[in-house]
Amino acid sequence: MAEPANFLSDVRFQFQDFFGALSLTKRITILAALGIILIGMVSMIFVANRTSWAPLYSNVEPSDAADIVEILQENQIPYMLAPGGRTIMVEPHRIDQARLTLAKEKVLPGSGVGFLDLFSTPSLGETEFQQNVKFRVAQEGELARLISTINVVKSAKVSLAIPQKTLFSDNQVEPTAAIALNLTSSGAGRKQIETIVHLVASAVEGLSPRNVK
Repeated sequence: MAEPANFLSDVRFQFQDFFGALSLTKRITILAALGIILIGMVSMIFVANRTSWAPLYSNVEPSDAADIVEILQENQIPYMLAPGGRTIMVEPHRIDQARLTLAKEKVLPGSGVGFLDLFSTPSLGETEFQQNVKFRVAQEGELARLISTINVVKSAKVSLAIPQKTLFSDNQVEPTAAIALNLTSSGAGRKQIETIVHLVASAVEGLSPRNVK
């Protein structure tokens, strides 16, 4: 049985004899074909390893973009700014995570950081009940607008029922939420519905996903 080294040597010499017997035109053709194959393999490896990006939000105001980027950095979510700085992109599989994180931090495009916190201090002559109603309405509007950015959603309406806190936890009624969706013809899959449910639940204190309908 031939040793591996001798076998490889024989193959190399046979190839040299075969290649040397070819005409110049055929040699060039073979080398060109091998070059094309090599370039194709390198390109496939490059494409497979290249990070792909998908829009998280588009046409964002510069101040909002800065706030969103800050939250993404704090939560170690990779991002990229498109030319012009008004489109923020993340990896496709991180879109849901990024939107959930921003909703939890109350950072939404067009609202600025702490938009909902603007309602946390009652205006002069305004009762706490009136302030709570304003806050709830603002929260419903922001959540609906955020849900509407999901590609299968044309429009959304969110209704929150947030009971007043009681002194005794045993008597505390849990918050609930109802979501009405106007979907595109493609409809929404299970994963997208779960994303919407968890998005709303994470944005409202004490709201459990099981109480989002």
